[in-house]
Amino acid sequence: MSNRDRAPVNVEPISVEAQFAVTRNNLRGTDVLGRLAELRTAGMADHIGVSNFNTVLIEQAQALSDEPLLLCQVEYHPYLNQDALLATLAKHGMALTAYSPIAQGKVFKDPVLQRIGAAHGKNPGQVTLRWLVQQGVAAIPRSTREANVEANLAIFDFELSDAERAEISGLARPDGRRRVSRSWAP
Repeated sequence: MSNRDRAPVNVEPISVEAQFAVTRNNLRGTDVLGRLAELRTAGMADHIGVSNFNTVLIEQAQALSDEPLLLCQVEYHPYLNQDALLATLAKHGMALTAYSPIAQGKVFKDPVLQRIGAAHGKNPGQVTLRWLVQQGVAAIPRSTREANVEANLAIFDFELSDAERAEISGLARPDGRRRVSRSWAP
């Protein structure tokens, strides 16, 4: 059976990772976005997106893509400021999906997040996920424990105040260091 004989499988979304598409912070000369657009045009993907693209690459991708880009998936948590990227994505109508949203568990030891969590009857991970959701960010925490998965979903019965959100945003490190270290990531 050839690929043409197979029924299309809709994967939502299909994304391209920065490491595969970028040479020296430049998308020009690559055909990755063209290939993704072909998948969408052929009905094999409902949406396409990118992963680990910085603001420069988002602008290039928007200019080069014949199809709309739905999202950009990047590391995002209270210790890593992504305000510039969020603004660029909003300008283009794109969503941000946050991986490593609880900073590989570091948020659970943070006294600010512990204090805010105690005020709401929540743990620091839940506070962090709620902080992301209130920004319009889709968070994708990783867990193998059922209890943690359930706790990650129990974030819609409270709301952080503007002051609490600002305090959490203030945890971002001035050096902007990532918890997931990859040389090619933004």
